[in-house]
Amino acid sequence: MLMTVLRCDLAINESRALVRTFKKMKDYILSNKGLIDQREVMQLSMQTADNSIGIHKLRMDLGSVEKQMSDEWNNRLLSVRQEKISADNVYQLLLAFDKLYNTFTEVEQRDFMRAFIERIDIYPEKPDNGCWIRNIVFNFPMPVQGKEIKRLPLESKSTVET
Repeated sequence: MLMTVLRCDLAINESRALVRTFKKMKDYILSNKGLIDQREVMQLSMQTADNSIGIHKLRMDLGSVEKQMSDEWNNRLLSVRQEKISADNVYQLLLAFDKLYNTFTEVEQRDFMRAFIERIDIYPEKPDNGCWIRNIVFNFPMPVQGKEIKRLPLESKSTVET
């Protein structure tokens, strides 16, 4: 380049240095072509933005579903309180409760049960009938066979009123 035009030692040395620099640039480009370029960074940025929007929409949908479930649960409870409870209504309520209960964490499930059951008494040794539970004591009266009981003995068929 320069050496063909100027034909001096300085031009020749500078031309050789320039050729070496271009070769280093070519080698650098070839060795780093696995790195992402600006276009790919832009594509990743756009995909990340799209994903963020999608996640936001999913969160909004989840909030909507949670509200619908809560509203449905509250409506069913209100319906049960206002109407005469039929076997079908109880069955439908249990199906809805089953769905809601399955969304609880293990800790929430345990706390829920503790709200209903004060304690469970068990036998020290396994009885002949195989049932370890002696009786269940509830936190409030429960309707059983037309009576309200707080303690449900399982050692016999009878129940004790409180």
